[in-house]
Amino acid sequence: MEPKSVASWSALISAHVSLGIWCECHEILGDLSREGCCRAEESMLFNVLSSCTHLGALDLGSVMISGLTLHVCGLEALKVSDDVLEQGLKPDDVAYICMLSACSHTGLVKEGLQCFERMKVELGIVPSTLGCMVDLMGRAGKLNDAYAFIKNIPMEPNGVLWHTILGACKVHQNVEMGETES
Repeated sequence: MEPKSVASWSALISAHVSLGIWCECHEILGDLSREGCCRAEESMLFNVLSSCTHLGALDLGSVMISGLTLHVCGLEALKVSDDVLEQGLKPDDVAYICMLSACSHTGLVKEGLQCFERMKVELGIVPSTLGCMVDLMGRAGKLNDAYAFIKNIPMEPNGVLWHTILGACKVHQNVEMGETES
């Protein structure tokens, strides 16, 4: 397949989905990522996510969201999470951690808060997501909001939450809050 373009990769993935060769869609996406010749576009991700539903592989949706997060593609990661929801799949706590991490690493505070609220309705409060929320607000410099969040959770805050806000205080040079919390 020379030259390799977004269109050729997309056509290859689409053809595999059409033929029901779902497992290979994931391998093709991996090849595209390894070669680094172009970025996966929305239609490719949608087709791979579609293949996930046929395989019952919500975990792969989480992996895709996480991979996009690592490449600082927050909006694309949220699009994949929306596609997961549209397919009728219920995200688990790992999927929500991936979504919140995507928001945190790309400064999508409003979207992260919306995601957290959706998770609370679907799963209740998941303790493993609380650090993600403090990180989301802390990275964005919303230290007072992060502190209020910690104080208002319905359980005893753990060391991870305090460590996360202290790290944000250091990054944003808020010595006063950092001293208060340490």
